[in-house]
Amino acid sequence: MAVEARNIVGTTERMAISHEITKSAMTSRKFQEYCETFDYSKESLKGKAILDVGSGFSDFVQEARAIGAKAVKLDGIYPMRNILFPEQKKDAVAGFVQYLPFKDNFFDETISLYCLYHVKTGLDKAIGEMIRVTKPDGKIRIYPVYDVGFTYRLKNESNVSLVEVKEAKTLVISKTPNYTADRWQTLANKITSAVVFSERY
Repeated sequence: MAVEARNIVGTTERMAISHEITKSAMTSRKFQEYCETFDYSKESLKGKAILDVGSGFSDFVQEARAIGAKAVKLDGIYPMRNILFPEQKKDAVAGFVQYLPFKDNFFDETISLYCLYHVKTGLDKAIGEMIRVTKPDGKIRIYPVYDVGFTYRLKNESNVSLVEVKEAKTLVISKTPNYTADRWQTLANKITSAVVFSERY
């Protein structure tokens, strides 16, 4: 697993992000809920490199690795609370979603389940980072989101869609091979104006 250090530019930003993390609740979503939300089968996960952002206590990464996925869990709260069992630590990375410590184009899928609604500082940067670390032709999946102008603001973005899941929607971004840093950050800015990231809306 190629982890790279990412520098947070300002002390104020670091403090704001850290404050949001300490206030957030740790989730413990089960493997089956991930599969139902993101339309995964066990077969579809085999061999894929997957980053689970804001994974908390979730067992998704452990279960996915057990069936052949190269999955990694990331959460900014891991160094703040000694909450991982020894068998979980080898698959866990401490980091902020706004500064993901991975190379460009590294994962087949980057996912976030019940996490991004905690992010108030640099939400567009967080989405841009999730796009950045995902391989061309890979997918970014985020749940839950609510539509507040998706059709109008993203009508020309054929690689972005909303999928009905339970009471909310999953945002699915299909990264195209011609993505550049400017392109993915522009798309991230559009997305944050078109959907609400919220547990309930």
